Amino acid sequence: MTDQHVYSLTIAETTVEVVSIDAEMILELGGAQKRFEAEGARPDVRIEATFGHTALPREPLIFDANGVWKVYCRNGFFHFTVSSPGYGPLPYKTARFNADFSYGEVIVHRPYFPTAREADPLEWPLDELLMGHLLGLGKGVEVHAAGLIDAQGRGHLFVGHSGAGKSTMTRLWEGEPDVVILSDDRIILRLKEGTFRMYGTPWHGDARHASPASAPVTALYLLEHGDTTQLTPLPAPQAVARLFTMSIPAFYCWEAVAFTLGFISRLVEAVPCFALPFVPDKRIIDLIVGSHAVSSARMPRSGRHSLPSTQHFLHGAS
Repeated sequence: MTDQHVYSLTIAETTVEVVSIDAEMILELGGAQKRFEAEGARPDVRIEATFGHTALPREPLIFDANGVWKVYCRNGFFHFTVSSPGYGPLPYKTARFNADFSYGEVIVHRPYFPTAREADPLEWPLDELLMGHLLGLGKGVEVHAAGLIDAQGRGHLFVGHSGAGKSTMTRLWEGEPDVVILSDDRIILRLKEGTFRMYGTPWHGDARHASPASAPVTALYLLEHGDTTQLTPLPAPQAVARLFTMSIPAFYCWEAVAFTLGFISRLVEAVPCFALPFVPDKRIIDLIVGSHAVSSARMPRSGRHSLPSTQHFLHGAS
């Protein structure tokens, strides 16, 4: 096997090319990322990676995720740091991106890894941070959700915070004929040619499901713990409010938040939404697949649901 100095990942129809510009750095793909490797795809984002010396950014700090990662920004350029108390006071990795996130640079702090040759520049959280910013520019929305494709090719989206039962739900479907499980923890939603589609991601949960496949969203379920299992249609305002709390935009970017809320509002208009309290029983599969509201659902016609610009949404333009 030859040393790898370039690789590409495609997640939700977005391709990121990572190039080592350091002869001493051999790139490696970790965990579920390997399932999303794409050779020969035209990149939407190019990242150059190297060993070097990191430093605290000079840009203003705009977000601190409990010291694990931080975001700095000036004039549209974003600078991320990733730190760990096990290494030292400086970030063990930094990344800097231009305003449209088409180009970035990653530095792995050489003093913390003096003999290392292999490195994963997009090791979490950088991969998810990058994708979240790209989505917030008008490409889509990431949500806390499990997703799967049933034997009829219909996409079922099970939304919920940690502990709501996403991994439990996917385990109930494991082994079902012709079922593809996209993810048990993170799903990306995009509007493509008038149809809302759901995509698997590398960021899985306890059940460790991560598939690069996708499908139209046929129905959306807000998971709840319950003593019985039942499907209850949700009014649009409730569905929007609950789904927004389980979305993952860059909350420190008002444009991304506005786009996310507008996207979710139109998703709820197009797709049947249900509250789903459930008990872990495989009979739930028959309930979902046989639901009249789900089996009779039709996806929106091409061009019917166009998303507004940020300014349109914020100012209530008609």
